[in-house]
Amino acid sequence: MGRLLDEPDQWQPKKVEALSAQYAVAVSAGEWYSLALTADGDVWIWGESKWLPQKIEFFAQLPERVVSLAAGGAHYLAITADGTVWSSPRKELQPEPIEALAGQRVVAVSAGRAHSLALTADGLVWSWGEGCNGFRLLLPAAAAAARGAEVAEAARQRRAAAAAAASSAAAAAAAAAAEQAAAAEAAELEAVLRTVQAAAAAAKAKQEAAALVEAHEQELCESCKNRWS
Repeated sequence: MGRLLDEPDQWQPKKVEALSAQYAVAVSAGEWYSLALTADGDVWIWGESKWLPQKIEFFAQLPERVVSLAAGGAHYLAITADGTVWSSPRKELQPEPIEALAGQRVVAVSAGRAHSLALTADGLVWSWGEGCNGFRLLLPAAAAAARGAEVAEAARQRRAAAAAAASSAAAAAAAAAAEQAAAAEAAELEAVLRTVQAAAAAAKAKQEAAALVEAHEQELCESCKNRWS
């Protein structure tokens, strides 16, 4: 649907006849212009009462087809199947890749009047463009740095928790070692005690044997005396 050339304002939906031979799978409306994505990955643009729909041939020459697009106020964005984000002023048909997002797999984009947003496969949101109404937009690299700080803090907390767990484990191991040492010392003392008790018993038995011998000798002496008296 849309208004072409110098047609009057159109308040009722109307088929864009110039695209009737195309199978559109997505559209996006910007400020005074529109985009359409066809099933074969072609991107069409029209609007501002100047353009008939025309295919952006640049995208047809890329090895990866366009899978998503977004029309903004002063620019448009497109994502190719490899996750690359392409951007161009709305009147230009020669998009360029967003170098700051190189290496990121972008899965969705949104274009504002003079700023952009991108969502990557790992759940990060990137923003860039003009700031207004008190909002400050981050360059993609700055947004990544902010996310990196959050990830670093989470990693620090995980390391602290692991250290605390290791400390608890070390304390438990030390307590177990001390308990084993105490048990070994008790066993050693018990063995010494048994040795002492055995020695005491032997000494007592020796004394009792000596007493018996002495008593027997005395008995013999008395017997001898009685015999010779």
